[in-house]
Amino acid sequence: MADNKRAASKRQRSKRDEVEATSFIRRLSRRSQGMPPELSDGLIDKIDARKLSKNSSTCEEFSCDGMVKTIRSLRRNDPLLDTTLTDRQVDLERLELNPNGRTQVVKGAISDVKFLPAANMKVIFVGDELGYLGLWNVDFEEENGDNGIYLYQPHQSKISGIVIEPFSMLKIFTSSYDQRIMLLDVEKEAFEEVYQDTYAIYSICHRVEDINCLYFGDEIGALKIFDVRASTLSSLWKLHEERINTIHCKPDDPNIVVTSSADRTFSVWDLRIISRDQPKSLTTIRHGGPIHSAYFSPFGSFLATTSSDNTIGIFGGENYEEKFLIHHNNLSGEYISTLRGIWGWDDSYVYIGKIQEKQKHKRKEKLKNDDKNGVDVISTVEKKIDDDKNGVDIISTVEKKVVRTLQSDYMHTVPYRLAAHPYMVGTLAGATGKGKVCMWVKAAADPES
Repeated sequence: MADNKRAASKRQRSKRDEVEATSFIRRLSRRSQGMPPELSDGLIDKIDARKLSKNSSTCEEFSCDGMVKTIRSLRRNDPLLDTTLTDRQVDLERLELNPNGRTQVVKGAISDVKFLPAANMKVIFVGDELGYLGLWNVDFEEENGDNGIYLYQPHQSKISGIVIEPFSMLKIFTSSYDQRIMLLDVEKEAFEEVYQDTYAIYSICHRVEDINCLYFGDEIGALKIFDVRASTLSSLWKLHEERINTIHCKPDDPNIVVTSSADRTFSVWDLRIISRDQPKSLTTIRHGGPIHSAYFSPFGSFLATTSSDNTIGIFGGENYEEKFLIHHNNLSGEYISTLRGIWGWDDSYVYIGKIQEKQKHKRKEKLKNDDKNGVDVISTVEKKIDDDKNGVDIISTVEKKVVRTLQSDYMHTVPYRLAAHPYMVGTLAGATGKGKVCMWVKAAADPES
């Protein structure tokens, strides 16, 4: 009997060692995750952008090469001579949603949103659940039916991330649940498949100041480093038990990254000393539910996490082990859209979408009335109660609470995904589960003040 137990234990250890030694761990069912079946072997590697123009359910047919022309125009008119923000402080009281700063960009729920890193212009990229990549040139003056919105479909499933070359804007990478990383090469005017993985890709980022070094995480918790120039995987580690939802590099040290996972943990790693066989993190902290995001602050002093346990975590100190948690409703009730808190322009505030508890509900009130005979009559009336509107909560790292909520009568849906313009303090984009984008800007100063 004891010999049988020892043999079973030995087989289990052997199987575990075999799993840890390879990246090709048991395949998860794509259909059970709400994803389409495998792509056919006949899928072409290179797709001309001119063949990807699509019709939107709300817009006219888009110009085939509008996206490429827009980026080229920005490069000519936006020299990026000085991209250093000398003043990162934002006046929260002056943030406002302009009625013209909102529009439908893509068809499905938006899964990622990014500003093009143009110092003097507002251009927004979004990816959606259907594999569409949209561009909105906010300052575009409409003419000849062209409204500054361009739409393509480089993927067959949900876009999980967008990475934009930070200084030249000539390369835009997208990752997807369809297991592929695609590149929009502005110089070639084409979408090109640069990598196809064995598993769905859930997150992507690039090494600080090096667009040719991509970090991405997959559905089984593996972190991989892809060398774009060599077209090879340079490193691979199995870091989590479940999918990696976000990866982020520390702004002042590209060797330090943080990963968040559906296994309820986030971890900080030093890639210089990480072991393939037994990767050991600098810090690993567990939440009460899956962690949707973990991001370093702009100066690297803090980490902010968003979890389905209805908390926003702020972590600081050496290796980010000092923490405080803020209660926040993070449960959208939707599979496609999850909330993610982001940093703005300094280490002072975290921005996250606000979900109102209920749109409207009816409350029965008992009213006590005296009838003519002096008998108390209890009657009931139905009264409509309007709860707080959807919006963007702003959390202070100093006061450790929500200090302001951005709301507007023009915004009717929750901004699940947010992005801060890298060079325009106070310019914030919010993307919804219905394919719409709204933008807050810094209101003009009152001349009388």
